[in-house]
Amino acid sequence: MPRRLAPFALFALFAALLPALATAYTDYSFQLNATVNADGSAHIFEKTVFTLDNAEEIQNFEYYLFKGESTLVDWQRFSNNIKYHFAGPVSNLRVIAAREFRSGYTSASVSMEYDVQDLFLSEKANARLTQYAFDKHKLSFGSPNELKLSTDQSLSLILPKDAFNIAVTPAAGVEAYSRNELAWEGPLIGSWDVSYDREISLSQEVTEFFMSAYGAVGNSLLALLALVFLAIAGFKYSKLRK
Repeated sequence: MPRRLAPFALFALFAALLPALATAYTDYSFQLNATVNADGSAHIFEKTVFTLDNAEEIQNFEYYLFKGESTLVDWQRFSNNIKYHFAGPVSNLRVIAAREFRSGYTSASVSMEYDVQDLFLSEKANARLTQYAFDKHKLSFGSPNELKLSTDQSLSLILPKDAFNIAVTPAAGVEAYSRNELAWEGPLIGSWDVSYDREISLSQEVTEFFMSAYGAVGNSLLALLALVFLAIAGFKYSKLRK
């Protein structure tokens, strides 16, 4: 009996492995750009370029491409790099797939754009100055709190234009493309601290003070009007009962 079942078992095993064998790709490059907003949140752009190694994978990719409503899970079968590389909740996700004919006939890409909160944690130093520090717990590159990039992989942080006192520790392994853009190119692995300051102008501080005071006065007036209205309504109700 076991000998009779052996061919069927082999056939079942082959059928189970067939989808995995049909999935053939080679990762070509990966880039991640994080554009940091004034409040420490960020807009993330990730792009994975890969080569489809057989006709079946080209057909499968184009099936999902022209389907037009594919989910992130659908695209993840083509590359292990297609995933969120920052931990925590995300919003406004957009997934864009395309053929990359400039790189070769069998090349394709999947790009993701999404927003994350608190990529940089902020702390008020005084009324005008706010200090920001990179939250390394948000990194999701395989090792906790570490950045791990392979060959042809890159990460860039684009800080707010008014950021100053920008500090990166350690300095090794980081390139400054411009005053407020930092970049890491693979292969590398390590942990970096990134911080910067932002300062509002004196006119902004004065404007915010008066807006806050105006809001407080406005709320007080509304509360006073509500009390007057309730008093009048109560007085009229008592008169009616008499």
